[in-house]
Amino acid sequence: MMNERKTRNLDYLDKGVAISPALPVVGDKITVFYDGILAKNGAEEITLHLGYGSNWDNEQAIPMVKKDTGFEATIPALKEDYLKLSFKDTFNNVDDNNGKGYSIEILK
Repeated sequence: MMNERKTRNLDYLDKGVAISPALPVVGDKITVFYDGILAKNGAEEITLHLGYGSNWDNEQAIPMVKKDTGFEATIPALKEDYLKLSFKDTFNNVDDNNGKGYSIEILK
């Protein structure tokens, strides 16, 4: 069971999306790393859009900080659920995993 969760939270490395810790629990601070298609196409600013569950509850937009390795933002893990992520640049180009969002499981 743990292997399934771990694999799921690392599924997006090939798309330039990673989190730390890899298996977040409620109360953790999660660092989201983004070096995906928008970053690779020269975006100077990226906004992280996030929400919980399939309805994107508690939806927020968080500006990411540009680093040498891509973009980063740190967010709190508020509840046990799936954290859904998508990314947007200043030209309203969106990386949302082909409409599915990037889902990260938060454990209790």
